[in-house]
Amino acid sequence: MMGRKPSARQAWQVALGLAAVALGLWAGVAFAEVAEPASSMEAAHCGDLIAIVRDSLDREVAVSCGRSGASSCSERKRALLAITTYIQQRTAAGGDDCETLLEVNRRLRALPARH
Repeated sequence: MMGRKPSARQAWQVALGLAAVALGLWAGVAFAEVAEPASSMEAAHCGDLIAIVRDSLDREVAVSCGRSGASSCSERKRALLAITTYIQQRTAAGGDDCETLLEVNRRLRALPARH
């Protein structure tokens, strides 16, 4: 990230992408690398979005896997748990919420599509 924070617009683009991934939709939201520093208000929005994403991931992991596709479901849950662990570690270490949000977006987009 080179020490730069995302703008509010970029954070919302990421949030839309995260929502699409959480809903199992194609997350085709592209965002440019950060060009300007985030204000304290924008940083607060990133924290709010991280809380929403963490809650969404927790709910996704809590859903039990059906018999058909149980192994792929379990694999996806392991990946989602790894992402929630990353969020918890970054939060506990006082990591930048906007940078955390961008990394979570990258990790979610790297997951295989849900069927």
